[in-house]
Amino acid sequence: MQNLIVKQAAVDYYGFFVAPAFNLMGEMRQIIGGLSKTFAAHNVGLGSFRLDGDISDPSTAAVTVRLGPFGLYKFKFDQVQASLGGFTDDELEGFVSVIGKGNQWVRDTVESFTFKTHVFSYASHSTVADGTSSSLLLGLPRRPISVPGQDLGSGILETWHDPEMNARVRLMLDHSLQEPDGLHLNFMVVFERDVIDYVGSAHQSRKLMDSYLANLDLAFAEDSLES
Repeated sequence: MQNLIVKQAAVDYYGFFVAPAFNLMGEMRQIIGGLSKTFAAHNVGLGSFRLDGDISDPSTAAVTVRLGPFGLYKFKFDQVQASLGGFTDDELEGFVSVIGKGNQWVRDTVESFTFKTHVFSYASHSTVADGTSSSLLLGLPRRPISVPGQDLGSGILETWHDPEMNARVRLMLDHSLQEPDGLHLNFMVVFERDVIDYVGSAHQSRKLMDSYLANLDLAFAEDSLES
C-alpha cells in the first residue's frame, strides 16, 4: 500500500435549486437576518457576512457567511455553496452540519422550494511516500494509446453510478500542478434529487473514495494534513 501525504485539501458543497428564489430578490436584510439566526450558535455577527457580486444583478449577487473552523456558507438566488479547507475530522463534521442548517433555512424561507441537485466534492494535492506521481501513475493500468514524447504516466478519470447512494460519482487522479512530483485527487458525488441525508451521504462518499483508492493500492497517511 502506497501512502499519500496530503499537503492541501478542501471540500466543497453545491446545492442547485429547481427554480430561483424569486421571493428573496431585493431582500438582503431578510437573508442576512435569517442566516444570522440560523447560525447563531456559531457566534456570527455582522462582520461574519460579506456581500458578493453585483447586488443589483440577481445572477451574481450572493451573501457569504464565515463560520470559523466550519468554513463558508454562501447563498445565491439559484444555489447555495459551502467550502472548507485544511480541516480536522471534527471540523468536517461541523461543516456538514452547517450545510444542513443553512439548507433547512432555505427550505423554510423560499416559496415552493425544491433542490434539483446536491454535489459533494473533495480535492487534494499530495506527495507520494517513497515515490513520485510518475512512478505511481506509470504503474497503473492504462489504455493502449501512445504518446509523442517521454511517458510520465497518465491520470485516471472515471465516472460511474453508485447504486447504494443512488448517485453519480466522478474520480480524477493526475499529476499535481502545485506539489512537485505530487498527485492531484478530485472526487465528486452528485445526488440528483431534492432530499439527501447530509451526514450519511458525506460518510458514504468518504468510504467509497477510500475503497476506490485501496483498489489502486493507495491510502492517506494517518499523520498527513487531514484528508
